[in-house]
Amino acid sequence: MGSGIIIDGNLLRGNKGYASEVGHMTIDPEGEICSCGKRGCYETLIGPRAVIKRVKKLIAEEGRESTILQISDDASEAFNYDTVVDAARKKDKVALAALEDVGCNLGIAVSNLVNIFDPKMVILGGALNYAKDFIQPVVEKVVKANALQLCQEELVITNSLLDQDSSVMGVAGLVLENNLNGSSLQNRSNY
Repeated sequence: MGSGIIIDGNLLRGNKGYASEVGHMTIDPEGEICSCGKRGCYETLIGPRAVIKRVKKLIAEEGRESTILQISDDASEAFNYDTVVDAARKKDKVALAALEDVGCNLGIAVSNLVNIFDPKMVILGGALNYAKDFIQPVVEKVVKANALQLCQEELVITNSLLDQDSSVMGVAGLVLENNLNGSSLQNRSNY
């Protein structure tokens, strides 16, 4: 789960250029191991892998029935994130539950960031954008329940117009900006 924090029109970079690694903030110190090697990062609870893991758990451990296995030829390892979202669009209860769960976790992360930064706008993007019709309403509901009321006034939560390409476009913009300014990512630490 990547993020970019814009303050007064500038990307918050941090001391070493790694600011806003929201996906690696710890939410559960006893949680599963993240790809970064730490335990319980938000990234383990939010994102396409979290959706797939939740679906597998609902089917295998709770015995819930789902059309997802039929869509993917009954191979529980064969389905992907897009398959889950497509199943949700067909009202599959397991897919809807998995997306709601991930939306709740994302909503908690956004609530915390809203309380820290008091932003005007939160733009959701990346791979989760494919499920924006399911995830954004949940995020908004969770933020309304958990963020400070003053921080919610005039807050807009929306989805990136770049859909799943928003992360790639952000990186491309950062590289372009650094090249135009004659600096590299390693020695650039404005904020």
